[in-house]
Amino acid sequence: MGILENIESKLDRVIELLEGDDLVTETTLPNIMKDAATADPVGFSQAVEQAKTSPSVELDKNGIPWDERIHASTKTQTDKGVWKKKRGVNDKLFNEVVAELKQNKNSDKQVQSASENVAKFPPVGDAPTAPDVPNVPSVPPVPGAPVANDNFKKLAIKAVNEIAEKHGVEYSMLDEVFAQFNTKDFTLMKPEHYERFHAIVDEYACDLNDTSDLVKSIVEIAGQETFDKYIAENFNVREYSQVPRTQLRVLIDALTPWNQQLVDWKAAQAAS
Repeated sequence: MGILENIESKLDRVIELLEGDDLVTETTLPNIMKDAATADPVGFSQAVEQAKTSPSVELDKNGIPWDERIHASTKTQTDKGVWKKKRGVNDKLFNEVVAELKQNKNSDKQVQSASENVAKFPPVGDAPTAPDVPNVPSVPPVPGAPVANDNFKKLAIKAVNEIAEKHGVEYSMLDEVFAQFNTKDFTLMKPEHYERFHAIVDEYACDLNDTSDLVKSIVEIAGQETFDKYIAENFNVREYSQVPRTQLRVLIDALTPWNQQLVDWKAAQAAS
């Protein structure tokens, strides 16, 4: 490593420590700061200030940042700790943007920005040439286990179980989801589809949880008979769990203002 690269490496390590990189311990900070500050006081100061003021990005449970293309403008998260989906966004666009965000989330933009602001060092003399080092035999690649696919498989099974056991949704209600992957059953699904399938069923489970909370509140105030009549006349079903996945958000949008009216009415009655 040349002298310039060595100095820039020390500045980068200071930035990583200030930004919370757990690979850099506090015991290394004094020596790193001393070497970097001596090499270029102005550039060192600029890099440190940039690292201190770099904004952090809030991520949801899945490590995804909020994106205006697919997430609700309220920037709120569901009970599952994931960003609420923007109304009207189809599954194709949603999954494409999520894949893009996951691909980019590991890039350290804050450190890159700080590095670009470090002043250019003046030319220095050539460093002594290092002696030739014998070539190290290349290590054969280690077969990678499909850890990621297995994790999404487990998460998908958990979401499906919640949909069926907690909300009493018939398994056949997932047929339209399986059709998107050219299969009729989860056991026949290709491992590379687990991630996208999990995203769909996890959102389905979240919508069911939101619907269940609204129904409980409405029934408590207006009564079960009133709600049963409403859902039968407007969705032609007897239970909210029978509403198709693709129409569940429509039901939520309808129940939300109704529930608020009932809550306000109950509060007024209590105050009078």
